[in-house]
Amino acid sequence: MNSAYIKQIVNVQVNDGVIDIQFAEKIDNALICGIVIIPISTGLLNEENIIELKSFKVEQNYPNPFNGKTIINYSLTSADDLSFELYNVLGERIFLKNLGYTQSGSYQFQLDTTAMFQSPLTSGIYFYIITGSNKREIRKFVLLN
Repeated sequence: MNSAYIKQIVNVQVNDGVIDIQFAEKIDNALICGIVIIPISTGLLNEENIIELKSFKVEQNYPNPFNGKTIINYSLTSADDLSFELYNVLGERIFLKNLGYTQSGSYQFQLDTTAMFQSPLTSGIYFYIITGSNKREIRKFVLLN
């Protein structure tokens, strides 16, 4: 039986504008199903003290589910150094690609699972992560072979 673990933490001070939260049995486990952070304004911050965390947006891949090839669209509002990671359902990283320093704009990443690996990936659920200097976005896809 699955059950949710709920942990409420209050009065967390963030001095640098970034909260790092780690969940996992393994380091870099991508199997986080959900988290809710509710910021409460104290009135002490003004807009110039807030880091712009919407530096890029990652869309859901299409087609999804897919067989071998899929496209992932992403866009940046400002230039950033990006990386692409692929994880299996065990939280094991199975692929890493440095996308390099990318200028603002819209981009497509074509994921070809038939050409990336010596042996084909098995059908199943996988997670992909695009990471920038101050943000990371995780999406899930289904591979059907």
